[in-house]
Amino acid sequence: MRRAHTIHVALAAGVAALLSGCQVELSRRDHWADKAKQFNELSEGKARPVDAKGPELRVEHTDGTVTLNCYLPEHLVLHLRNCLAMAEVDLIFDQLVSKAAKQVYIDAQRDPHEAVDWLIANQRDVIMTLNRMTGGLSSPDVTWHSAGDTYRMEIVTPVRASLRFTKLDLIREDGHFKLLLIS
Repeated sequence: MRRAHTIHVALAAGVAALLSGCQVELSRRDHWADKAKQFNELSEGKARPVDAKGPELRVEHTDGTVTLNCYLPEHLVLHLRNCLAMAEVDLIFDQLVSKAAKQVYIDAQRDPHEAVDWLIANQRDVIMTLNRMTGGLSSPDVTWHSAGDTYRMEIVTPVRASLRFTKLDLIREDGHFKLLLIS
């Protein structure tokens, strides 16, 4: 119970800091966008068709819509990193940001889209953190804490001093991991 309270207090403090520092910037495509594109072009430059066997992480439907599946926390980290690099703001808002995070903005009488605006405005620093988390998921560089259906990934090695953000808070909603907060 104490751990859950600590995470919720940290979440509230982090969201308050995000709201106060939120500013909208247009994202530019840089070398991160190229890396994300390479990551997504796995099979001969194309995503596998929807009817392929096995679960797909990124499903591109024939009508042009995309479904992002986040069965594991690692999937959320990869999708968030790639969607930020490609400035896919609608996918981030609709499929990666949790209902709980959106509700915090609504409760503060703010537009919940500001959560994505903040991510885009801090794109480079957020991607650097996500890259480090991706590389350290199976190492002691990244620790996990859980409290019920909320989880915290945290970079704990000395490299954290070079990063602006070191924590990623997640929640499991509707069978998928979603973003609560980056701090």
